[in-house]
Amino acid sequence: NQTFYMQFKTLLFAACITGIMYSCTKDEPNKNNTSNITINHEDGTFIVNEGGFLQGNASISYVSEIAGTVIHNVFSTINGRPLGDVCQSMLVYGDKAYIVMNNSRKVEIVDATTFKSLAAIEGFTSPRFIVPVSNAKAYVTDLYANGIYVVDLNTNTITKKINCRGWTEEMIQIENELFVTNKQKDQLYIVNISTDEITDSISINYGANAIVRDKNGKLWLSCSGQPGSGNNASIVRIDPVQKQVEQHFTFSQSTDDPWRLSINKSGDTIYFLNKDCYRMSITSAALPTQAVINAEGRNFYGLGIHPNGHIYLADAVDFVQKGRIYIYDAQGNQLKEFLGGMLPSGFNFR
Repeated sequence: NQTFYMQFKTLLFAACITGIMYSCTKDEPNKNNTSNITINHEDGTFIVNEGGFLQGNASISYVSEIAGTVIHNVFSTINGRPLGDVCQSMLVYGDKAYIVMNNSRKVEIVDATTFKSLAAIEGFTSPRFIVPVSNAKAYVTDLYANGIYVVDLNTNTITKKINCRGWTEEMIQIENELFVTNKQKDQLYIVNISTDEITDSISINYGANAIVRDKNGKLWLSCSGQPGSGNNASIVRIDPVQKQVEQHFTFSQSTDDPWRLSINKSGDTIYFLNKDCYRMSITSAALPTQAVINAEGRNFYGLGIHPNGHIYLADAVDFVQKGRIYIYDAQGNQLKEFLGGMLPSGFNFR
């Protein structure tokens, strides 16, 4: 919202010494005095940079698409310390931002208007994603814990672990139920938010890695399948009320692996990565056969759809050097290209 960005202006000007101007073809430092950088706070996007495993160089970058500015290392600049090891995801909820640090085994909480550190939730095994369901409670998935954590947001402590074998991943809340994906199972698990118990599950394809909800209330999942077993990857549409699979869109090649499933603001078009970037109308009867954006040798690792329809793509390059960020319009025409942080993987749009 506008209040968020006006208040966040102080943070960004404090950090702007690290800012750069970006262009379509090259990375050049801002040639003007950095104190004169103007940032449009209604257009802010946070970029999650995982960083190298065991290198402790995860970071958050901030982008204003209209102003054409990028500010890297926002957390460390404001707080005077590293963010940690492997930044998995980030979510802004209310006046706080929750940054999930996979290998640091914590969720870092910052003030959403200043980005100053407020607290950290610790005790996880290898956290992946967080979904607050109220001001008082959130759920956190985990890679190795064989469970879903319940967190008290008043005390910032873990209060319970819901047993759920396998690698729990993305979640989505619908009223009093939480739908949880699992990358090592063929089930979509349903948690009752009142009781913090798994009360049901829906049989799907193996290896669900992402979940979104469309304008009709249907759930869409990208599933990796089991390569080599004849169980190819698929996109699955589910009716969450009837708790039934409505359709499997199965890929033809065993090497297909859709992930980073995203949806546009109007909720009528899904996007996903499968080496290239694809999009698909929620009314389509078949999977798309042509990419909207071809990778052309790049290593697409992150995908996000801006509320204005622009397509954000992150290139991990070789997983050693800093990645690159590409912005395209809705028709797939490249608008911008600039240097990202180490291993950029996700986008948080405001």
